[in-house]
Amino acid sequence: MNTRKLGSKLPITASLLAFTLFLTGCPFGDCWGTADITVTVDRSISLLPGANVLVAEVIRINRSDVTGTSPEGLPIGPRAEEPRIFDVTVDPGTGMGQAHDPMTDPYPTWFYAFVDINGNRRLDSGEAFGTDPRNPSSTGGGASCSSDRYQGAITITRRLP
Repeated sequence: MNTRKLGSKLPITASLLAFTLFLTGCPFGDCWGTADITVTVDRSISLLPGANVLVAEVIRINRSDVTGTSPEGLPIGPRAEEPRIFDVTVDPGTGMGQAHDPMTDPYPTWFYAFVDINGNRRLDSGEAFGTDPRNPSSTGGGASCSSDRYQGAITITRRLP
């Protein structure tokens, strides 16, 4: 009697399947792309010594994460309370800088930039800011994860009331 041992081939089959999924670039269905945000500080906004320019990234994974936007175009909701923050080094001659997120989530995302006068890494009343005109943006779902790249541009032109 000849019996085949199916169990001995199962680990090899599972390994090949896992390897094949990783070759597709998006093994779990979601592709984490990159985001490059160019920030320009308008010449009407003076950069005080010690003030930092920051980019905030607010991601809506669930509908309740971001429930709307303020009259200024800023996201509202639980996720807006704790945004991801990226530092921007601004060239004093051009007033321009760049923020980079190497692994942004593949969901609707709001970007805004601001001049952090008091160093608390939050946008406060009286601080200058600007929003990405294409908010909310999205990466993910492209031909491959490596090709999912968002390029945004924000100009800081006004102050938060």
